[in-house]
Amino acid sequence: MVYDSEGGTDVSIAESRVANLCAITLPRVVGTTYYGLIGPCGGHTRDYHFHRGFGCLYQQSGGHSTAVGNIAQWKLYGKWEDFTNAKLPLLDACGAHFGPTPDSNGAIVYHYHVQEKAPFAAGCHGPTADGKLVSVAACRALYPGNSFHGKQCSGTPVQLETGPGSTKTPYLRFCPCWDADGSNVGTKELPALSTTDISYTDPKGNKETVIPGSKGSTVKPSSGTKASTGGASGAIAQGSSMSYLAVFAALATLHAHVA
Repeated sequence: MVYDSEGGTDVSIAESRVANLCAITLPRVVGTTYYGLIGPCGGHTRDYHFHRGFGCLYQQSGGHSTAVGNIAQWKLYGKWEDFTNAKLPLLDACGAHFGPTPDSNGAIVYHYHVQEKAPFAAGCHGPTADGKLVSVAACRALYPGNSFHGKQCSGTPVQLETGPGSTKTPYLRFCPCWDADGSNVGTKELPALSTTDISYTDPKGNKETVIPGSKGSTVKPSSGTKASTGGASGAIAQGSSMSYLAVFAALATLHAHVA
Protein backbone atom coordinates (compact mmCIF):
# COMPACT_ATOMS: atom_id res chain seq x y z
CA MET A 1 0.00 0.00 0.00
CA VAL A 2 1.26 3.46 -0.93
CA TYR A 3 -0.01 6.25 1.27
CA ASP A 4 0.46 10.02 1.33
CA SER A 5 -0.81 11.40 4.62
CA GLU A 6 -0.23 15.04 3.61
CA GLY A 7 -2.13 14.97 0.31
CA GLY A 8 -2.59 18.06 -1.84
CA THR A 9 -1.02 16.72 -5.05
CA ASP A 10 -2.66 16.44 -8.45
CA VAL A 11 -3.46 13.08 -10.03
CA SER A 12 -0.52 13.07 -12.47
CA ILE A 13 2.04 13.79 -9.74
CA ALA A 14 0.43 11.18 -7.49
CA GLU A 15 0.48 8.65 -10.32
CA SER A 16 4.15 9.39 -11.08
CA ARG A 17 5.08 8.93 -7.43
CA VAL A 18 3.25 5.63 -7.14
CA ALA A 19 4.70 4.34 -10.42
CA ASN A 20 8.20 5.26 -9.25
CA LEU A 21 7.86 3.79 -5.76
CA CYS A 22 6.28 0.57 -7.03
CA ALA A 23 8.48 0.27 -10.15
CA ILE A 24 5.46 0.02 -12.45
CA THR A 25 4.04 2.01 -15.36
CA LEU A 26 0.96 4.12 -14.74
CA PRO A 27 -1.35 4.58 -16.47
CA ARG A 28 -1.08 1.62 -18.83
CA VAL A 29 -3.26 -0.61 -20.97
CA VAL A 30 -2.66 -4.37 -21.06
CA GLY A 31 -4.81 -5.95 -23.73
CA THR A 32 -8.20 -4.39 -23.05
CA THR A 33 -7.56 -3.68 -19.36
CA TYR A 34 -6.69 -0.19 -18.13
CA TYR A 35 -4.54 0.29 -15.00
CA GLY A 36 -4.24 3.61 -13.18
CA LEU A 37 -5.01 5.49 -9.99
CA ILE A 38 -8.32 6.45 -11.57
CA GLY A 39 -10.38 4.88 -14.31
CA PRO A 40 -9.98 5.48 -18.06
CA CYS A 41 -12.81 8.03 -18.07
CA GLY A 42 -10.88 10.09 -15.52
CA GLY A 43 -12.89 9.27 -12.43
CA HIS A 44 -13.43 6.68 -9.70
CA THR A 45 -15.20 5.50 -6.52
CA ARG A 46 -18.74 4.30 -5.88
CA ASP A 47 -19.87 7.94 -5.61
CA TYR A 48 -18.44 8.52 -9.07
CA HIS A 49 -16.58 11.77 -9.63
CA PHE A 50 -14.02 13.07 -12.10
CA HIS A 51 -10.47 14.33 -11.67
CA ARG A 52 -9.23 14.49 -15.26
CA GLY A 53 -9.90 13.31 -18.81
CA PHE A 54 -13.70 13.36 -19.10
CA GLY A 55 -13.15 11.41 -22.33
CA CYS A 56 -16.34 9.39 -21.93
CA LEU A 57 -18.48 12.53 -21.99
CA TYR A 58 -17.67 13.91 -25.44
CA GLN A 59 -16.86 12.70 -28.93
CA GLN A 60 -13.39 13.37 -30.29
CA SER A 61 -14.63 14.41 -33.72
CA GLY A 62 -15.82 17.46 -35.65
CA GLY A 63 -14.91 20.98 -34.54
CA HIS A 64 -15.13 22.49 -31.05
CA SER A 65 -15.69 19.88 -28.33
CA THR A 66 -19.12 19.73 -26.77
CA ALA A 67 -19.85 20.69 -23.17
CA VAL A 68 -19.23 18.14 -20.43
CA GLY A 69 -20.35 20.20 -17.43
CA ASN A 70 -20.53 23.55 -15.69
CA ILE A 71 -18.12 25.52 -13.53
CA ALA A 72 -20.13 28.20 -11.74
CA GLN A 73 -21.87 30.19 -14.51
CA TRP A 74 -19.50 29.01 -17.25
CA LYS A 75 -19.45 25.80 -19.26
CA LEU A 76 -16.66 23.22 -19.33
CA TYR A 77 -15.94 21.72 -22.76
CA GLY A 78 -13.89 18.79 -23.98
CA LYS A 79 -10.24 19.37 -24.82
CA TRP A 80 -10.53 20.40 -28.48
CA GLU A 81 -10.95 23.88 -29.89
CA ASP A 82 -11.12 22.27 -33.34
CA PHE A 83 -10.70 18.49 -33.50
CA THR A 84 -10.69 18.27 -37.31
CA ASN A 85 -7.72 20.64 -37.56
CA ALA A 86 -6.03 19.34 -34.37
CA LYS A 87 -6.36 22.69 -32.59
CA LEU A 88 -6.08 22.87 -28.82
CA PRO A 89 -7.17 25.97 -26.86
CA LEU A 90 -4.76 28.48 -25.36
CA LEU A 91 -5.98 28.84 -21.78
CA ASP A 92 -5.44 31.12 -18.81
CA ALA A 93 -4.45 29.98 -15.31
CA CYS A 94 -8.05 29.15 -14.49
CA GLY A 95 -8.18 26.81 -17.48
CA ALA A 96 -10.43 28.96 -19.65
CA HIS A 97 -10.43 31.51 -22.47
CA PHE A 98 -12.71 33.68 -24.59
CA GLY A 99 -14.08 32.32 -27.84
CA PRO A 100 -17.15 30.97 -29.63
CA THR A 101 -18.62 27.65 -28.48
CA PRO A 102 -21.22 25.23 -29.84
CA ASP A 103 -23.71 26.84 -27.44
CA SER A 104 -22.96 30.55 -27.89
CA ASN A 105 -24.53 31.18 -31.34
CA GLY A 106 -21.29 32.75 -32.54
CA ALA A 107 -20.85 35.02 -29.51
CA ILE A 108 -17.47 35.25 -27.79
CA VAL A 109 -17.84 33.87 -24.28
CA TYR A 110 -15.57 32.85 -21.43
CA HIS A 111 -15.47 29.06 -21.10
CA TYR A 112 -13.33 26.26 -19.75
CA HIS A 113 -11.71 23.32 -21.52
CA VAL A 114 -10.62 19.92 -20.28
CA GLN A 115 -6.81 19.64 -20.27
CA GLU A 116 -4.50 16.63 -20.31
CA LYS A 117 -2.29 18.28 -17.71
CA ALA A 118 -3.00 19.94 -14.36
CA PRO A 119 -5.32 21.56 -13.42
CA PHE A 120 -7.24 19.25 -15.84
CA ALA A 121 -10.50 21.22 -15.51
CA ALA A 122 -10.31 24.43 -13.45
CA GLY A 123 -7.61 26.13 -11.44
CA CYS A 124 -9.84 28.99 -10.34
CA HIS A 125 -12.98 30.95 -11.22
CA GLY A 126 -12.36 33.48 -13.99
CA PRO A 127 -12.34 35.83 -15.69
CA THR A 128 -10.84 38.79 -13.79
CA ALA A 129 -13.09 41.50 -12.35
CA ASP A 130 -12.45 43.60 -15.46
CA GLY A 131 -13.27 40.73 -17.81
CA LYS A 132 -9.79 39.56 -18.76
CA LEU A 133 -7.85 36.31 -18.74
CA VAL A 134 -6.36 35.26 -15.41
CA SER A 135 -2.56 35.26 -15.01
CA VAL A 136 -0.56 32.70 -13.05
CA ALA A 137 0.16 35.27 -10.32
CA ALA A 138 -3.50 36.29 -10.08
CA CYS A 139 -4.56 32.67 -9.77
CA ARG A 140 -2.07 32.01 -6.97
CA ALA A 141 -3.15 35.13 -5.13
CA LEU A 142 -6.54 33.46 -4.72
CA TYR A 143 -4.95 30.70 -2.64
CA PRO A 144 -2.98 32.33 0.23
CA GLY A 145 -3.74 29.36 2.46
CA ASN A 146 -6.11 28.32 5.23
CA SER A 147 -6.16 26.18 8.35
CA PHE A 148 -7.07 23.02 6.45
CA HIS A 149 -4.85 23.24 3.34
CA GLY A 150 -1.88 25.06 4.84
CA LYS A 151 -0.16 27.83 2.90
CA GLN A 152 -1.21 26.53 -0.53
CA CYS A 153 0.31 28.80 -3.21
CA SER A 154 2.11 31.01 -0.69
CA GLY A 155 4.04 28.20 0.98
CA THR A 156 7.50 26.71 0.55
CA PRO A 157 7.74 24.03 -2.17
CA VAL A 158 8.39 20.43 -1.16
CA GLN A 159 10.53 18.07 -3.21
CA LEU A 160 8.52 15.03 -4.36
CA GLU A 161 10.21 11.95 -5.78
CA THR A 162 8.57 11.39 -9.14
CA GLY A 163 11.10 9.38 -11.15
CA PRO A 164 14.06 7.01 -11.11
CA GLY A 165 17.33 7.97 -9.51
CA SER A 166 15.61 10.06 -6.85
CA THR A 167 14.28 12.45 -9.50
CA LYS A 168 12.44 15.16 -7.62
CA THR A 169 9.81 17.69 -8.61
CA PRO A 170 9.37 20.94 -6.63
CA TYR A 171 5.72 21.21 -5.69
CA LEU A 172 3.31 23.38 -3.70
CA ARG A 173 0.70 21.17 -2.07
CA PHE A 174 -2.91 22.31 -2.61
CA CYS A 175 -1.87 25.00 -5.12
CA PRO A 176 -3.94 24.55 -8.33
CA CYS A 177 -2.19 27.19 -10.47
CA TRP A 178 0.33 25.97 -13.07
CA ASP A 179 2.65 28.03 -15.26
CA ALA A 180 3.63 27.58 -18.92
CA ASP A 181 6.22 24.95 -17.97
CA GLY A 182 3.61 22.85 -16.16
CA SER A 183 4.89 23.83 -12.72
CA ASN A 184 2.85 25.14 -9.80
CA VAL A 185 6.09 26.62 -8.44
CA GLY A 186 7.50 28.29 -11.57
CA THR A 187 6.51 31.72 -12.83
CA LYS A 188 6.59 31.46 -16.63
CA GLU A 189 3.42 33.15 -17.84
CA LEU A 190 0.94 31.24 -20.00
CA PRO A 191 1.00 32.02 -23.76
CA ALA A 192 -2.72 32.87 -23.79
CA LEU A 193 -2.03 36.15 -21.97
CA SER A 194 0.31 37.51 -24.62
CA THR A 195 -1.48 36.68 -27.86
CA THR A 196 -4.80 37.25 -29.57
CA ASP A 197 -4.80 33.64 -30.78
CA ILE A 198 -7.17 31.33 -28.96
CA SER A 199 -5.69 28.01 -30.13
CA TYR A 200 -2.57 26.24 -31.36
CA THR A 201 -1.91 23.09 -33.38
CA ASP A 202 -1.37 19.98 -31.30
CA PRO A 203 2.01 18.55 -32.44
CA LYS A 204 0.65 15.05 -31.77
CA GLY A 205 -2.27 15.65 -34.12
CA ASN A 206 -5.75 14.37 -33.38
CA LYS A 207 -5.07 10.65 -33.78
CA GLU A 208 -5.20 9.14 -30.33
CA THR A 209 -5.29 5.60 -29.02
CA VAL A 210 -8.74 4.63 -27.81
CA ILE A 211 -8.57 3.04 -24.38
CA PRO A 212 -11.29 1.12 -22.55
CA GLY A 213 -13.88 3.58 -21.30
CA SER A 214 -13.23 6.38 -23.78
CA LYS A 215 -15.60 7.58 -26.50
CA GLY A 216 -15.59 5.22 -29.43
CA SER A 217 -14.97 2.12 -27.32
CA THR A 218 -17.54 -0.34 -26.07
CA VAL A 219 -17.49 1.21 -22.59
CA LYS A 220 -19.76 4.23 -22.22
CA PRO A 221 -21.23 6.25 -19.33
CA SER A 222 -24.90 6.39 -18.53
CA SER A 223 -26.82 8.62 -20.93
CA GLY A 224 -27.55 12.24 -20.12
CA THR A 225 -24.59 12.55 -17.78
CA LYS A 226 -22.82 15.84 -17.14
CA ALA A 227 -20.47 16.99 -14.46
CA SER A 228 -20.89 20.12 -12.39
CA THR A 229 -18.96 21.97 -9.72
CA GLY A 230 -19.36 25.11 -7.69
CA GLY A 231 -15.66 25.28 -6.86
CA ALA A 232 -12.22 24.72 -8.28
CA SER A 233 -11.27 21.63 -6.32
CA GLY A 234 -10.63 19.47 -9.37
CA ALA A 235 -13.06 16.86 -8.04
CA ILE A 236 -16.19 17.32 -10.12
CA ALA A 237 -19.14 15.23 -9.00
CA GLN A 238 -21.23 13.29 -11.48
CA GLY A 239 -24.92 12.81 -10.87
CA SER A 240 -25.54 9.36 -12.33
CA SER A 241 -23.63 6.11 -12.22
CA MET A 242 -21.10 4.93 -14.79
CA SER A 243 -21.46 1.63 -16.62
CA TYR A 244 -17.77 0.90 -16.08
CA LEU A 245 -15.13 1.76 -13.53
CA ALA A 246 -11.53 0.52 -13.58
CA VAL A 247 -9.55 1.62 -10.56
CA PHE A 248 -6.18 0.35 -9.48
CA ALA A 249 -7.79 -0.80 -6.24
CA ALA A 250 -4.61 -1.44 -4.26
CA LEU A 251 -3.80 2.26 -4.48
CA ALA A 252 -7.25 3.71 -3.78
CA THR A 253 -6.30 4.96 -0.31
CA LEU A 254 -3.63 7.27 -1.70
CA HIS A 255 -6.12 9.18 -3.81
CA ALA A 256 -8.33 9.94 -0.87
CA HIS A 257 -5.66 12.42 0.14
CA VAL A 258 -4.82 14.07 -3.17
CA ALA A 259 -6.69 16.86 -4.89
